[in-house]
Parts: sequence; structure tokens; C-alpha cells
Amino acid sequence: MKTLKQIFSEHEGKVVDKWASYIHEYERLFAPLRGEPVALLEIGVQNGGSLEIWDKYFPWAEAIVGCDIDQACKALQFKSGSIRVVIGDASTEESARQITAITSDFEIIIDDGSHTSRYHINLFKILFGSQRWRAVHHRGFALQLLEQLRRRARSSVFCPFVPEGPYGHHQ
Repeated sequence: MKTLKQIFSEHEGKVVDKWASYIHEYERLFAPLRGEPVALLEIGVQNGGSLEIWDKYFPWAEAIVGCDIDQACKALQFKSGSIRVVIGDASTEESARQITAITSDFEIIIDDGSHTSRYHINLFKILFGSQRWRAVHHRGFALQLLEQLRRRARSSVFCPFVPEGPYGHHQ
């Protein structure tokens, strides 16, 4: 089976705008889930290329769901029936309803949306604070990854508890 780095470097579909430095960490975190029927949510779809990569990396995925506020993402077409796109702000109840209509059990949530602490806190409350979403998933865990988190010098910092183990915080 190809590594995520191989899939990323050989990708010829839609444009992918991911920082290469993330690939190693994604591989480290996601490798144990490759043979599972995972559900993945990616917030911030842009061109749709990363959704195609996740579909190749997780060949038995139950669902690969993207959410973006850009109306242009409505036009994205995918060969795989596992990939779906929701248009809207993922930190709102309306978008959460649209997402959970596809599936409500996500093992992986990658947030490459607004990149602000306030947004991430609100999103976390919506995703894990309702009956539709469960922080402790039926397989025993769920991962929420925040890409490119920006913080102003005087802003408060939200640091959730992350347990030790293979999915613990990596510096």
C-alpha cells in the first residue's frame, strides 16, 4: 500500500494546497486507520484535491466529507462516490445538520478553515457539544486537527486536554 507521501507526490487530479510538512504527521496519526471504514471531515476544501487524496489513502472509507464557504465548491465533481461536499460555515448549526445528514460518526476532522481561535472553539462546541457528534467515538476516539492556527498576542488560548499515547500531542 502506498504511503501518504507517495499518494501526495503522485497525485494528478485536482489541485492540492497542503503544506508538505503536514504529510509526515498525517501519516503518523492516520496510518493505524487505513484499513478501517473511517469517516473523515475536512473543513476548507478549496480545489478539492485533498479530498481525492484522502479517498486514495483511505480506500475503505465510509465517507470523505468536505465543507467550504466558497460557493464555487458546488461545482466540484468527483469520480468516487465516497466524496461529498457541503457548502456552508461548518461552525453553524445549519451546516452541521447538512454534514450529519451524510454521517455523524467522524473518526477524523481536519480543520483548514478560518484559522482563528474563536472559530475553532465555536466549531469544537458544535461538533462535540451536541447529541449528533460524539467526542468518544464508537471505536474509542476521534481526532480533530487544526491547520495553521493563528493567535494574536493578547488573545486567550484554547488548549484542550490531549491524552498520552499514539494520538497524543506532538511538538
